[in-house]
Amino acid sequence: MKISTKQAVRLTFNEMPEIFHAPDFVRAVREKITKMPLDSTILRELRELRYEGYAWQCIEKKSAKYKKLC
Repeated sequence: MKISTKQAVRLTFNEMPEIFHAPDFVRAVREKITKMPLDSTILRELRELRYEGYAWQCIEKKSAKYKKLC
């Protein structure tokens, strides 16, 4: 099944634990799609999910650690 990067990001976010690292998130998204988008594209799609009601925050910038808020 072919899915878009945005769909893969949405699915992956829902599957991730409460606290996760950006590199793990990017890797998990790439496993779901056939094309290989840049890390920045995947993280941009993650930021855009905020407009759809997904809540998260960066809790540690140096290690790119994120926490779900919902």
